[in-house]
Amino acid sequence: MIIKMRKNAGMLIIVLAAVLVLAMVLPSLFSGSSSTTTSKYWRTTVAVVNGRKVTRLEYEREFINQFQLRSQLGTVRYDMLDQLRSTVMDLVVEKELVLAAAAAAKVNLSKDVIDAEVAKQKDQIAGGSQDNWTTFLDNWAFTESTFRTYVTENTLYDTFLSISATYPEVTDADVQAEFEIRKARNSKLVLDDVKEEITNTLNYERQRDASSAYIKKLREQALADGKIEIKDSRVLAYRAYAEGEYDKSISYYKTSLKDNEQDPYLWCSLAMAQAKKGTFEDAMISIGKAMELGEDFTIYLTRAEINAMQKMDDAAYADVEAAVKLAGTNLSILQSINYVIEDMKKLGMNTVKVNEMFAKAVSDALKAQETGSGSKTN
Repeated sequence: MIIKMRKNAGMLIIVLAAVLVLAMVLPSLFSGSSSTTTSKYWRTTVAVVNGRKVTRLEYEREFINQFQLRSQLGTVRYDMLDQLRSTVMDLVVEKELVLAAAAAAKVNLSKDVIDAEVAKQKDQIAGGSQDNWTTFLDNWAFTESTFRTYVTENTLYDTFLSISATYPEVTDADVQAEFEIRKARNSKLVLDDVKEEITNTLNYERQRDASSAYIKKLREQALADGKIEIKDSRVLAYRAYAEGEYDKSISYYKTSLKDNEQDPYLWCSLAMAQAKKGTFEDAMISIGKAMELGEDFTIYLTRAEINAMQKMDDAAYADVEAAVKLAGTNLSILQSINYVIEDMKKLGMNTVKVNEMFAKAVSDALKAQETGSGSKTN
């Protein structure tokens, strides 16, 4: 079946202006070098899904995309980047499963649809500037051909999912029921004023739930058939860490560091796994390696948490204080610091003093935002 028109397909979002300075997150990633797409590292297989090999370049590209989107929403925790990496791996796997299902169903997109979507994306990215377009292709390690393939796959994913993940139509009775719930909270609501918004919200929720259920079914079947294999050592390290298998996690992190020894966040992840195992001397050595690569608030937060594990409250306080100073008036970063303070409290640290210092930092940041002199957050 060839689809000539898209229906309810989501938009592929790649924003040229959002190519942020990610040196600490992804050291030496897309630098515009022609070697990016040919280097052995970027051609390494990070997963195999239905026999199809997913390269590191494909995976890291999606990671950057998700990192940017979540940064814009203010939902990125820099101390939990490996968790995000694990989530992105799931997204990459799900995409492959849906594309395989589309291929099995012989669903394809017409050339007209692909041409229109590529033109649309190019216009959004470059704004009519050839220089912007060339820079984008270079930064994201695309060629004209591979970008077209990328857009085709994402558009097919959206389109096939929208026609396969079916859900019941929203009725007037559904809208009325939701309206009554809202009206109970706000007696001034008028149905005509919110009917369209309620309908759109219910449709979105049903489509989301149906898509999740459909993908879950594909994943369960693929796992049962042994058609999903995760090979990325960093993702495997995080998943072992989350399961409390610290020896295995440490081993995987060390494997990942063979190709990423300039990544301070990876050293931090190794340090946390070592600390959880109880080998604090090794953990502090790893943190030292991270600190050698550049001063960063996440490194201080990692060391603070490790110090808290050892009941070294004064040292932990000093590290949090250093992280707060680096955060300045950036409320998004301060929020990440607050999460870590809560974790330290759970470890038994007396956080009264650190909370006082943190509260002052937040107060100063809010005042700076009000006067327009602080770092703006989304």
